[in-house]
Amino acid sequence: MRRAQCTGRTWAAVAGAALAGVLACAQAPARPPQEKTAPARRAAGKDAKMSPQEVADRVRKADWTVIDVPEQVGPDAGPPVARLLENPDSQVRELAVKTLHLAGGAPARDGLLRALHDKSQMVRAAAVNLLPQHVTADDLPALETEVTANPDEYVREHVALIVGRLSKPGSVTALRRQFALEQDVHARRAEAMALARLGDSIGRDAIVARLHGTDPQERAAALSDLVYVNDRGLLREAAALLDDQRDAVNVGPSHGPYYIRVCDVAVNTIDALLGHAFGFTAYDRRYSAEQIAQARAAAVPQ
Repeated sequence: MRRAQCTGRTWAAVAGAALAGVLACAQAPARPPQEKTAPARRAAGKDAKMSPQEVADRVRKADWTVIDVPEQVGPDAGPPVARLLENPDSQVRELAVKTLHLAGGAPARDGLLRALHDKSQMVRAAAVNLLPQHVTADDLPALETEVTANPDEYVREHVALIVGRLSKPGSVTALRRQFALEQDVHARRAEAMALARLGDSIGRDAIVARLHGTDPQERAAALSDLVYVNDRGLLREAAALLDDQRDAVNVGPSHGPYYIRVCDVAVNTIDALLGHAFGFTAYDRRYSAEQIAQARAAAVPQ
């Protein structure tokens, strides 16, 4: 975290220095204007981007301010920054991942895929969280390999969700294979979501089973997962939970005790699946009986 530094000077000293500066300026002869440095020119808006070498040099020094102004990192910075993914300093490699994200293009896609196997958990997490913005359906073979072979369960979890978004319905071979073997509960949940999104009955049944569970928090989590699945055929399953008025999710500020119920999460899910058809929803709202009835009528029309 970057912190402002205290100078330790008193107000009297500051005022005295300021007065001395004013007098010195009044006595000194005028000097011709000097050419601004590159950072000063950019601050003045004259240079839109840093040079590729300047970007790479700042990443190599672990200077995190290099990503403070995304517009200053151009696509041509990708190749020199990608080479820093081999740097021995994990801070440099993590910053390289985030800078590649700004640069974009093939170097970003290839670099982020490579970083999924970095020895640092922080670097792997940064790469997989930024990866969705850089891959397309053409990258599915590589992504499916990550789902089935990457040793990091967090990577498998998030890549499974990417595969579910990019694949065509019915393209479930790799996901099915990994779901049958998966030991991590979070990755297994994501694989089921991806399968359900692709119309696979195994994934669909897994989520429906969670909706029918007895724990209110698990019911609420399964309802939230239906938004990703995006299958209106499951509206009836969501509507069945509109009668569950048990507290489920704490939405209070700073973890204060303010809970929404299972039925409130069901209303939000139904609204999302219907393309936000209601005008009264909010993630932290407890709905009235009339609003719940409106959601039921929309989900299961008579």
